[in-house]
Amino acid sequence: MLVVAMTMVMPQLPGAPKREAETPPEQMLVVTREMWQLLCGVVNKQTADSAAGRFSELVQRSWQLNEAMFEGDAQDVEKLDAQTYRIAEVYEEASYEFDSLCRSQCYGSQQLVNAFLKAMELGVFGDEEREKLMLTHVQLTPSAAAGEIARLRSLEKMDDDLLHELTKVRDATSASSVAGQIVILAGRMNEGRPAHRFGRLNFPETARSEFQQVCDELEPRLWQIRNEIVRIVALQGYDREPFDSFSDALDNVYESLSSTHGECFDDVFDASFRLDLDDALHGSITTNP
Repeated sequence: MLVVAMTMVMPQLPGAPKREAETPPEQMLVVTREMWQLLCGVVNKQTADSAAGRFSELVQRSWQLNEAMFEGDAQDVEKLDAQTYRIAEVYEEASYEFDSLCRSQCYGSQQLVNAFLKAMELGVFGDEEREKLMLTHVQLTPSAAAGEIARLRSLEKMDDDLLHELTKVRDATSASSVAGQIVILAGRMNEGRPAHRFGRLNFPETARSEFQQVCDELEPRLWQIRNEIVRIVALQGYDREPFDSFSDALDNVYESLSSTHGECFDDVFDASFRLDLDDALHGSITTNP
C-alpha cells in the first residue's frame, strides 16, 4: 500500500541504564534504527560522502543479522516474533529515506551510490530505485533533447486523463471501478520512456529553458494529482480490504509518474507528500473507526 504509518521513536529516559542488544532481533532493531537516522541526516553531498562508510558497515551487519535471525534457537524465534513489528516499522522509514536519496542520486556522492548499490545487491534494500542511481551524466544532443522535451509534453494529456479518473473516486466501489483504467494510463505513460531519467543538467544549455518551461506546465497537473491522491486516502475505509485493488493500482501509477516525469515529479511529490498521506489516513481512521 502506498500509505504507511509514521513511526514514533521514544527517547531514552534520563539516567536510564543503557543495555546492549543481545539477540539478533534486538540487534537488528538497533542497526535498522541507526541506518534510518543516518539516512535522515543526508542533506547534501558532504553529508552523503560522510555517511557512506558507516552505511556500508550497517548494511553488512544487517545482512549478517538477517542470516542469524533465521538460524537461531526457539528462544530467539520468540524474540524475533516480539520484535518483528517494531523492526518492520523502522525499516519502512529507512526504506523511504533510501528511496528518496536514490531519486536525488545521493546528492552526487559516488561513495554513497556505491554503498546503495551494494545494499541492493545484498537484498538489504529493494532495487526498485536502482535505475535512478544509474542515471547518466552525459549531455543530450540538441536533437535528443528536443525528443525528450516532446515526450514530456505528450504526458500532459495522460496526466489530465489520470486526474479525471481520480476525481471519480468517492468510495470503495468507485475506486475499484477506475483501478483498471489508471493502470492502463500508467502503462501508456511508460511507452517510449528513455532508458535514463534525465534532469536539467542532462540538457544542453540552449535547451534548458525549454525543459524548465515544460516542467512548469506539467507541475500544476501533478499538484492536482497529488491533492486527489491525498483526498482519496482520507476517504472512509481506505485502510480496509475493499480499497486494496485501487491502492495496488495507485502504487503502479505512483511509480510510473516517478519514472516518466523526471525532475517535475520530484518537485511535487517531495517529503511533505508522505506526511500529507499519513495525516489523511490517520484522520480517516480517527473519524471513521
